[in-house]
Amino acid sequence: MFDWLNEMSTVEIVWMLIGFGGQALFASRFIIQWFRSEQEGRSIIPLAFWYCSIGGGVVLFSYALYRQDPVFIAGQGLGLFVYARNLILIFREKNSQGEKPKAPAFAPGIGPQSARDIVALQSAAVAAERAARSAPTVSQSFAKTDLNAQAEPATTPGKV
Repeated sequence: MFDWLNEMSTVEIVWMLIGFGGQALFASRFIIQWFRSEQEGRSIIPLAFWYCSIGGGVVLFSYALYRQDPVFIAGQGLGLFVYARNLILIFREKNSQGEKPKAPAFAPGIGPQSARDIVALQSAAVAAERAARSAPTVSQSFAKTDLNAQAEPATTPGKV
């Protein structure tokens, strides 16, 4: 069944595993996008989607170079420009609004986090955003308060 595997050199097997790893990383972006959209109740593209796109794209581009496949090279190479450009636009918009960019759902410098950690971070961020949207502003609080109303006299417990 796997006779073709016996015919492959160690280098070819390693590159095949690299290619599958890149494909898994690239495909994970759709799972992340779907999960976040379900959390929000609307279709969104989270920042982690673009990081997985670039990570998977770089690995698959490297694999395509090894295979010397011009179709695969062109497809992955052009895609990398699109993913990078989207990240540039996202960070430019956040900087122009004075926002500090949120940390990615995973930290490439320290290795991948568990799915539970990613979900916890994203859930906390969503809850904070919802709380910020639902919290009344100072002007709304004053608008609901009648400053001209007479205060009721305080009563001491037990005395009427």
